[in-house]
Amino acid sequence: MPESFEVRWFMPAPLPSALREWSEDSDAEVEDRDDNYFVPSPQVGIKVRGGEKIELKQLLEERLWSDSQMAGTAQRWAKWTLPLATPTPDEIRSAAEWQLIRKTRWTQKYEVFNDDQVVRVQRDHRAQEGCKLEIVEIKYGSDLSRDAWSYGLESFGTPSLVERNFLKVASAISKKFPEGFRGSVGNSVSYPMWLLRRMQGHS
Repeated sequence: MPESFEVRWFMPAPLPSALREWSEDSDAEVEDRDDNYFVPSPQVGIKVRGGEKIELKQLLEERLWSDSQMAGTAQRWAKWTLPLATPTPDEIRSAAEWQLIRKTRWTQKYEVFNDDQVVRVQRDHRAQEGCKLEIVEIKYGSDLSRDAWSYGLESFGTPSLVERNFLKVASAISKKFPEGFRGSVGNSVSYPMWLLRRMQGHS
């Protein structure tokens, strides 16, 4: 069963131009994508990803994390992913229980080696152990007129090593992040929790 160790931060505003420029200057991989979310609880998230895959995530544990540059809520998730036989069904697109999120994602991928060396690699490189940095411009709401942005670190690999992978990459790149955009515990939540808060009317 695949697992990830991750921290995310969300901001209720358009993506700052300085951060967009930093993402573009860093030669990150760029992807535009529509995802549909169903969130029954903060511990479970169901997502139709880009109309092609369905992904189920279950929260296994969470705790506070910090280094000299950033702080947030670190979470370990179990993840199952299956291909869809057809694009996103109309029943999902039209159901009030499902939320459409339009994203532009800038992604940097890092591989972690057994000697703890951290190396940035291309998105299609099949790294066994590593972590991704994601910066996401978000459009949401019934007419996709509301703006938010997010950034996060999500590790992958052997379940017993995903926390190590996260810590090594976070340590390697945190000082490279633009001043003023380093996360704090107050705005660090998961996608399921962020979406539930939006449904409850929080900003």
